[in-house]
Amino acid sequence: MDNIIEVSKLNKAFKDKKVLNDISFNIRGGKILAYLGHNGAGKTTTVRILLGLLSKTSGSIKFNGREIDYDSKDFDDMRKGFGIMLDYPAFYNELSAAENLRIFASLYSVNKEDFEPRLNYFAEKLEIKDALKSKVKTFSRGMRQKISFIRAIIHNPEIVFMDEPMSGLDPVARIKMRDIIIELREKNKTSFLITSHDLEEMDKISDYIIILEKGNVVLSGALDEIKSSGINYTISLDKDISSDILEKVKKGFEVESISSDKGLLSFMSKKELTISDIFEFFSRENYKIINIDKKENSLEKIYFDMVSRNEKK
Repeated sequence: MDNIIEVSKLNKAFKDKKVLNDISFNIRGGKILAYLGHNGAGKTTTVRILLGLLSKTSGSIKFNGREIDYDSKDFDDMRKGFGIMLDYPAFYNELSAAENLRIFASLYSVNKEDFEPRLNYFAEKLEIKDALKSKVKTFSRGMRQKISFIRAIIHNPEIVFMDEPMSGLDPVARIKMRDIIIELREKNKTSFLITSHDLEEMDKISDYIIILEKGNVVLSGALDEIKSSGINYTISLDKDISSDILEKVKKGFEVESISSDKGLLSFMSKKELTISDIFEFFSRENYKIINIDKKENSLEKIYFDMVSRNEKK
């Protein structure tokens, strides 16, 4: 499918402080982009700019191939294709969940014939149907997140922007939300941009990732391709590892990153190594292997390696 969102050289500065620096990315139809980074990296700022809640300093943003002019009447029509789930959502607290959702759906021209079945379907999926008649002011943080999620998808948007959607949810609710996101991606070709600190959850659902560090993109691409770019090995040896051996491991095993602590060696190799290759290498160097642990790359490992590498620069 074509790109739903195209962002090119997006910059944002608050007075003399630059918080986004030449950010560029695309989101294709029916794909999920995990937009990651520490607090203050620029994730929420990017989302707020995309939604027209914050002005950009410079750069280009397109929706379905059309440049977005946030001050034009055309943007009112464009944003009907947006679903929005911001952290700490606001509601009419004296109204029920169903009344809140009905008001929102009417703003997006969702008629009653479509609204009721959609509401019931998602409420059943999230197991909150019995709570729809209760006032929002009585809800927990997790319950408000569920209502906010339904509000973001009730009008069948083309793309959903989600800022920390799993925050406040118990493990069961996270699974149910994840299942709905995957269902919408598969059946409706809905796209998602999700900011989250829940790397394990993002590893399960994301097609693409972007990692931000201090307003700069430090890594981006298809998650499967990035994960397949290296394999992690942890090797326990019978004695401390010398600096000479570390250099030989780097060269011989095409190592991307490496660390050691006494007799424990951890590294990521660009190629898959056989057990016999590893044993043969350390035997030649007069080391005895006690244990070998091999793990495929995870998003969590990729994230922390990348952030750690950039902090050392």
